[in-house]
Amino acid sequence: MLLQDLGVSKKVLCKLKKKEIYTAEDMLHFYPTAYRDYTNIRRMSEAEVCHGQRAAFVGRAKIPRVINNKHTMCQFYDGTGVVTVFWFNQPWMAKKLGSGINYTIGGTVKWDGEYKSATIQALDLFQKVNDQQTGIILPVYPSIKGISDEMIRNLIRQSFDYVYACPDMIGTTSRKNLGIPNTAVSLQYTHFPKSMNEVALAKKRHMTDTLLPYIRELELKKTDSSSASPFKIKTASILNGILKNLPFVLTPDQMKALRELVADLESGNRVDALVQGDVGCGKTIIAVLLTAVLYQNHYQSVVMAPTAVLASQHYKEFSTTLKDTGASIVYLYGGMKAAEKRNTLKRIASGEADIIIGTHAVFSKDVVFKKLGLTIIDEEHRFGVKQRSILREKAAEGVHSVSMSATPIPRSVAVAVYGESTKIYNIHSMPNGRKPVKTIVYSNEEKVYQSMLSQINQGHQCYTICPLIEDNDTMQNVDSVETTLKKMTDWFEDYHITVAAISGNMKEAEIRQTLDAFSRGDIKILISTTIVEVGVNVPNATVILIKNAERFGLAQLHQLRGRVGRSALQSYCVLLSDDTENDRLKVMAETTDGFVVAQKDMELRGTGQILGTKQSGTDECLELILSHQNMYQIIKKEVERLLKQSRQS
Repeated sequence: MLLQDLGVSKKVLCKLKKKEIYTAEDMLHFYPTAYRDYTNIRRMSEAEVCHGQRAAFVGRAKIPRVINNKHTMCQFYDGTGVVTVFWFNQPWMAKKLGSGINYTIGGTVKWDGEYKSATIQALDLFQKVNDQQTGIILPVYPSIKGISDEMIRNLIRQSFDYVYACPDMIGTTSRKNLGIPNTAVSLQYTHFPKSMNEVALAKKRHMTDTLLPYIRELELKKTDSSSASPFKIKTASILNGILKNLPFVLTPDQMKALRELVADLESGNRVDALVQGDVGCGKTIIAVLLTAVLYQNHYQSVVMAPTAVLASQHYKEFSTTLKDTGASIVYLYGGMKAAEKRNTLKRIASGEADIIIGTHAVFSKDVVFKKLGLTIIDEEHRFGVKQRSILREKAAEGVHSVSMSATPIPRSVAVAVYGESTKIYNIHSMPNGRKPVKTIVYSNEEKVYQSMLSQINQGHQCYTICPLIEDNDTMQNVDSVETTLKKMTDWFEDYHITVAAISGNMKEAEIRQTLDAFSRGDIKILISTTIVEVGVNVPNATVILIKNAERFGLAQLHQLRGRVGRSALQSYCVLLSDDTENDRLKVMAETTDGFVVAQKDMELRGTGQILGTKQSGTDECLELILSHQNMYQIIKKEVERLLKQSRQS
């Protein structure tokens, strides 16, 4: 059911559209990021001991007052004490409040010792007392600009009846085996929990919904990986000339992986391999060389990247490295002009295009291969299950498959996820001449700017990473690209240093233009969100400043750090945070080894965030498997049962 059919205004619909919320079902799957437990109602006489903490009280409202025609103030009493609440810039609240009516109020308590008075700061629970229940578990939702938390909750209540018309995609037997509730109950627990136990069951169901199709796909992949391949590789002599002309020498790990992969291709069996290694270790050149071997043997190769930035970089690198081989390389992406796209599709279908570099556009039904012999997926875990299924259908049986990942995971976990049939190559050694990035945890932003200025004066460039695109009222003291751009522009203006910013809100052409200017050196400081996490290679950049670093996961911090240290220049990663004792930040400062970081990440991650904002790709799946291996094994066992049942029927 469309939200407009529920009477939602066009203004609100427009705001929801930015979060890809169009229907009642979308609204119900707009999950909370956290829960605040206000089931323990405190007496107001206890307000002093609650100072600085979240707490809930039940009290009778006194007559509200409007201050300066702008703010509403109201006192609440319960017979043991008084708590005051302010509504800033909300004079209309005075009319809404009912004097003498009991309310439940909750938020962060501030106790003034001098005046012996308590106020609620950051009020997030305010409701008339329910006869049945006064305290609640309060879901906290991702913010939507222009829509209050109360409105989000009302929209969810309006949408809730729709859930009972939705079929449950997991059968009764499977739900029993997995210990999860049905869809309707799960959503009830998600949005209107009565206890944290119900929240835990909702998270378990959501985890299952996320992992079950992913694990099913992995199990299907394992069963298809051991057969002989009709795509026979007879020679790899083309490699001699390419290796001779490279401006660098492959590391021992790169050479080992290349030799073994080529030997496997020549064996006649289908190749199913995972090449994983640290950021900047040189996985891409292995992909380039493998596609050259397939070209020499008259087969097509397709290379897929999760972002247009990374795909574009691959296209340039493949074109440069293979320019003397005669291989025809095309780039397929979403923003192509119609005529250019038609021509590219025609070349792919006819076999004229030997190597196809692309983003998600490769999954389009219009893409038909002539003689596809090899698929290479960069950052495989960032592609969805549905997308990989489409590729399986496009590729003929026995097509060779190589995945690459710059998110190293321990071999034991890799085998569990990908199966024994997948050959795993770990690249530890870094290209010659690279210096380890020096990582510093710091809290003084002004001094960081001075250090950046020093690097720029030496002819170098800098990145600055922010967790938010725009300022957010619900996320205080979190730096945005918007604010940081203004702050850094003002600070560096007197030094005539060019500062620019990119974000996911910009058009692809604008992002590409800004990145090209940064690559040329025209821009000295590039401010961005995590969209530069992969696919940006500027060897002259020697500093990356990551603001509010405590808000990023270890794997993401490590990926971001990999944007610098891509030359012989000494580079620096500055983790700016008030929480300088944060365990994750300490790990980053102690090691640059991605495999060590991955192991520590597993140890520190804990339960992690299971409900929350929609995530692109399937990073979430790998995160869940790594942090919830017991649940992974349970779901895997159930998937194996279902597949066995399916084969027998």
